[in-house]
Amino acid sequence: MGKIKRNSLKATRDVLKPYASVFDGDKKPLKAKVIESPIGALIAVSNENNLLFLTPIGGKHLDSELQQLTKVFSKSIVEDDDSKPLKLLESELNEYFIGDLMEFKTPFEMNAIGTEFQQSVWNEIHKIEYGKTSTYSELARKIGKPKSYRAVANACGRNPISIVIPCHRVLASNNGLGGYSSGVEKKVLLLDLEKGTSRVEKKL
Repeated sequence: MGKIKRNSLKATRDVLKPYASVFDGDKKPLKAKVIESPIGALIAVSNENNLLFLTPIGGKHLDSELQQLTKVFSKSIVEDDDSKPLKLLESELNEYFIGDLMEFKTPFEMNAIGTEFQQSVWNEIHKIEYGKTSTYSELARKIGKPKSYRAVANACGRNPISIVIPCHRVLASNNGLGGYSSGVEKKVLLLDLEKGTSRVEKKL
């Protein structure tokens, strides 16, 4: 997907800087990688085995989410291009954005992040198939809390792993787009991509 512009990469490194030395004695920090995409630069974080976090740079909860990761895992976050989960993720995102991948195989974990309610919502979101959509009300019914559609919408907004856990496929009950923490225009691009009405030219 091409090379990230130098100023974009610097801005991302600046975002990560406060978390690189949170735990000075940590021998195995969480690994971060900047991944260029058609919806802007993405920041991904993993441990040794699993993806923990994926969001566009500029997401409104980015700083608080990075803080939460360091606290939950008691680890610093450092930029690292050798993380196996992040290498696989970058390859799969490249295929996804040119329309050649409909299901991610990158292993992920969410059990240490979010409330029990949020995790139940995120698990249901993960079941929404490529090219299909659901609504906040439908998700609320599926988790057995039909009156909690507003809380479901809030949980969607705090989804820690964008795209892989496809909260962009969740719409308002009136078929409106609903919100998207990284900006509704990014949600539209992802939905159009999955409908086959938009394609991103592959760049090697």
